[in-house]
Amino acid sequence: MADTEHQLSVALVATATLGLLIALGMSWTYFDSVAGSARERLRSHGDPVLAAADSYSYLHLLIVAGVIIYAGGIRMVVHHSLGSPMPELGRLAFCGGVPLYLVGVSAFRLRMLGELSHGRLVVAGALLVLFAVTESAPAWTVGAGVAVLIVGLCALESLGEHRPSRAEGEAGGAPVPAGPASQAAVRVADPDHGLE
Repeated sequence: MADTEHQLSVALVATATLGLLIALGMSWTYFDSVAGSARERLRSHGDPVLAAADSYSYLHLLIVAGVIIYAGGIRMVVHHSLGSPMPELGRLAFCGGVPLYLVGVSAFRLRMLGELSHGRLVVAGALLVLFAVTESAPAWTVGAGVAVLIVGLCALESLGEHRPSRAEGEAGGAPVPAGPASQAAVRVADPDHGLE
């Protein structure tokens, strides 16, 4: 057990915090709006069995694989010197798992909702560029870059949910936020909302 013990340091705590922030950001991109919307769409889908088979079986393989690969990358970050460059395999897992996850969520959203996730695909591409340009960068820098990209994506998606559409702006209607937490707040304020 002595080989696996690490001295608790500021760098290790910061890296673990970045890893947790990235994992929370990844889950946000799925559970904030896509999961609930997909569940609702499945209820009214013309062929729910085929849609569920495609989405929850095949496309979720990409999502789960992305999470597992990212977890392997974060493990390699924590088990190596945080101030020195990551091994290429660890950096690939760290910078490649998140894009695989984002592509999986984007494909899931496209299949279930018919919507293309431009922001997720742009961030997935940016993460692959980050892999290419951080060969000699310290491990914590790579982690910070991934965290900035995923948190930025979450912030942009959250702002986009609350922006009124052109039709709502012209009609003067108030936008209804898409996320489950926002929808719950609307239901508390107006218990009859959505029951028409």
